[in-house]
Amino acid sequence: MVSSRGHLILDWMAALQGDPNADVPHTSNLLTLARPPKTKWLMEQTIDAARGALFQSYKAETLALRPSLSWDHVDRWRIPTAAARLGAGIAGEEMPIMNFLRNELQKN
Repeated sequence: MVSSRGHLILDWMAALQGDPNADVPHTSNLLTLARPPKTKWLMEQTIDAARGALFQSYKAETLALRPSLSWDHVDRWRIPTAAARLGAGIAGEEMPIMNFLRNELQKN
């Protein structure tokens, strides 16, 4: 979607009513963990290479738009939102999510 502020992405399939800050950890997980289905190796590598820059851009813009949002709060919610995504049973995402959960849980 294009607005006066530029391009926007709307995820209507996962639209819910509630705390808008709950979207931030979910979107963070999508940007860093989600995998497009049936993607060839070269495309996966290209996507993985762009993930870091895209995530950092999203994080900077989110913090600029919501100065009261604490990224520590977002990080705490990434584990339960990743676990919920794992429960969705999306093909190709199990391993990246499990690796993320293992790494995060070992930190705590």
